[in-house]
Amino acid sequence: MTAEASILDAQLIELAGEWIAESGEMYVIVRFSTGGYHAHEYLFTEFGSYTSWLLTLPAQAYVTFFLDPQLTHRGVVNNSFRLQVLEHWKPRAEWTIVELRHNERLRVGAWCEDEKEVDQILEEFRGLEAAAGPTPKWWERDHSRMQSGLVPMPDGSVRIGLY
Repeated sequence: MTAEASILDAQLIELAGEWIAESGEMYVIVRFSTGGYHAHEYLFTEFGSYTSWLLTLPAQAYVTFFLDPQLTHRGVVNNSFRLQVLEHWKPRAEWTIVELRHNERLRVGAWCEDEKEVDQILEEFRGLEAAAGPTPKWWERDHSRMQSGLVPMPDGSVRIGLY
């Protein structure tokens, strides 16, 4: 679909259900039209939770969802988790970490500069079950493994906002 598609389009709703069933979870980023970057992130494992959540979003919210598992380094944030992350992360590579929960808004942290920044962010999540990995590329054009759409205006039209 294109960025001008309604996220409530039957094809996108059906596709999300298929992707949740296929992968067991679906990573979702919603950006809000506020004139500056304002986003929330989710891991949906239940199709009904996803579709109910969509109906709570304001008009012009831009929803992007992914087929492939995202943030695949998982576990309790401790020294072993840190070593696992550092083994795969490269300086200046943007990574994201979330507290691992499903079907609700995620607590998010991110880093990209240096090991000191990694340690600062990991400290905020110490002792929590988390998922980390390269930041999902929500800015790319839709493709076979990532789709997006906009929440329609009250009159049903679809308009891109300021993100």
